[in-house]
Order: sequence, then C-alpha cells, then structure tokens
Amino acid sequence: LKTGAQVDDFVKALVYAACDRDDDAQAIISKSLRTLGNKHPALALSSIIAFLQKNKKQMPAKHRVALLECARDIVGDLGAGDLGVDVVVPVIKQTLVEMLGQKEVNEEWQPAASGLLVEFGRHYGDQVMAQLLGLFEPGVLPHYYVVRTLADYATVNVYDMVPRLKEVFGRALPMMG
Repeated sequence: LKTGAQVDDFVKALVYAACDRDDDAQAIISKSLRTLGNKHPALALSSIIAFLQKNKKQMPAKHRVALLECARDIVGDLGAGDLGVDVVVPVIKQTLVEMLGQKEVNEEWQPAASGLLVEFGRHYGDQVMAQLLGLFEPGVLPHYYVVRTLADYATVNVYDMVPRLKEVFGRALPMMG
C-alpha cells in the first residue's frame, strides 16, 4: 500500500532499521514506526508484512520479533473499523505464516506473531477465527501456537469466543480419544 507521499519512504526506512544494534536506537525506531502507524495504519502494517515476506530467509529473529511487536502495538492502538478487510486479511494470513513457519515451537518469534493475532482479534475476530479454525482441522493435531492463540484470544475476547466454542470443541474432542 502506498500513499504517494514521503511518509512511504520513512515507513520503509523504519521497518528496515527496526533491529538496530543499539537498544536505545531500536526503541526510538519502534516508537517512530508506531507513531506513523497510528496515523497511517494500513501503510505501516502492509509495509511490515511486505518486508517480512521479502526477507523471510535472511532476517534475524530479533528483527522479526521487533516488527511483529511493533505491528501488534499499532493494531492495539486501532479502533474498530480503522482498517479495511482488504488490509486485515493479508496481514493475518502472513502473521500465521510467520507463526507456523516451523513445525517445532520457537519461543523467539512465535509468541510475537501469536500476540499480533490476538490483538487483531479484539476488533477483527471473525477474520482471525476464520483463519485459525481453518488450521484447526478435525482429527489432525494442531500446532501448539494455534491452540495457544485460540486460548489467548478466548481470554481477551470472551464474548466473541463463547458462540464459537461448539465448533472449537467439535474439532478438539475427537483428538482426545
């Protein structure tokens, strides 16, 4: 997503530099990216996701975590309806790719991706649940972070989760024998 203004270049530069060696610089960069994300959330989130997609193989885990946490903070500052579904769904899908990119549990970046999904669930619960339940197939043991994200989502968004419990339990109970 582009606005055609100089802010596009600023956001890209901040995303690129989000994992500076200096912790103070990293904090300032994250704060700046969050501030720009509050003004231009679609631009910031789509830039973060595009960067994650392009640099998946050579990106250090610390950089991935910094970007996912920054995205989580941007989403946390949003109100309901601040983003269109055309931005939300691709970000959720890429976050799932980040979270489930490894079959084994990786405590470095998977919690950050899970946190971003939970944060999205506050205002975009239908989209998050549709994607998560698509990965929670009956009879197939789900990834640890799919279950953990569902649990964290249920804790944060009880009223949205209760009507979905029948579907979740319908998928989980057959695996329990």
